[in-house]
Amino acid sequence: MKRKSKLYLIVVSTLALLSSYSVDVFATPEVNDPPKISQQNSTQSFKVPISKSTEQWSVTMGKAIYDQPNMAKSKPGVADMYSITIKNSGVTAYNVRLEAYRNEPNSQTKLQLFSHQIADRFNSGKDWLVHKNLPISVKAEELEIVVYWELEQDQDKTVQGKKVARTWKQSFVFNPNKE
Repeated sequence: MKRKSKLYLIVVSTLALLSSYSVDVFATPEVNDPPKISQQNSTQSFKVPISKSTEQWSVTMGKAIYDQPNMAKSKPGVADMYSITIKNSGVTAYNVRLEAYRNEPNSQTKLQLFSHQIADRFNSGKDWLVHKNLPISVKAEELEIVVYWELEQDQDKTVQGKKVARTWKQSFVFNPNKE
């Protein structure tokens, strides 16, 4: 019963956070406006840009990019906005998926922020802007980005007609104002 209560509280707090953002559907965009990158807010939890790298991947958490009208903005005391970019620094990867999690205060559980299939084939040296304005709670003490992928030599492996390529995983952990 306690487990269901905790899950219910997590869902309710997430829905409350998402519903607190308003969008003006009648606003008209300015055609010649360049993309707006948010100014560094001195109260932001994470000092950006922050990059974490391995031989295969580089993940960068940066300032939010506001290049479309009515995009959700940071809400002081509730959530800050960040961009997430991934770069393939190693060999060509296949069926690349990215997931993001943040911790829940006073809990060992983590809340999934998104799961995004990036590409069937992700060539070496290529960048991918995964999120322009990802909201992260100011109470979050950790952001974990997990990258899943397959290698070329595994693409043709099948068992009884089903593809059985091995999946690889790397995790990148970002901590606010500790980097």
